[in-house]
Amino acid sequence: MLDTLSGLALTALVSESKNYALYELDDAHKANVKAWQGGQLKRDVDVGKAAPSFRHTFVRLAGDDRVFHGRDNFSFRFRTRIADLRDKAVLVFSRPDIQEIRITKDGAALTLVPAPAPTETPPAGPGAANAWQSSDGRPANSAAVEALLGELANLQADAFIDDRDKTAFGQPVYSVVLKGSQAHSLELFAPAGGDSPDHPAVSSGNDYPFSLSEDHAQRIMKGPEELFKKEEKKES
Repeated sequence: MLDTLSGLALTALVSESKNYALYELDDAHKANVKAWQGGQLKRDVDVGKAAPSFRHTFVRLAGDDRVFHGRDNFSFRFRTRIADLRDKAVLVFSRPDIQEIRITKDGAALTLVPAPAPTETPPAGPGAANAWQSSDGRPANSAAVEALLGELANLQADAFIDDRDKTAFGQPVYSVVLKGSQAHSLELFAPAGGDSPDHPAVSSGNDYPFSLSEDHAQRIMKGPEELFKKEEKKES
């Protein structure tokens, strides 16, 4: 959007008739865009629809009744929702940094730590998972643990919840705490009801509550027993 505004070029006069609806420059359809620099208003432009050639966009400058072609098709860049402009990252960390995972689900708790390296280390094959174990030494399904870390490492919200704060959801149905050079946490709550199966959630990586779809939440909410399923033996 900034590149479009700073490089805005008018290529042709289109109309002086003030029939703005024809170009979606009427009040019901236009996108009015203002941009400031150092407190000074630098751009004030109404953006309409794309021209039939899709190589230009209909625009009108503040204080000017005429309609012009703006070079390039850029209408779509300004016809977007606020939600689409938000950074949806809610949990970000480096996977190799994590040295402890604490999971709580349905009253059952589990702490996972990296397994000690074997005395004789066989060469790791492509895509080999790091080894994990419980805090009391039971080998975990390391591929499942790494898959969970993969889901969490750059977690994106499906939507944000703007009408409540992070303390409004009661007890979580699932929580995970990750410890490395710093701690990271995620809590998921039961769906709020109604027609939506989405799970409200809060994390240490974002100041706002958000929601995850049912499928998204289920990929994360692995209970302790699911992280100890036996791994299939690979044929030599």
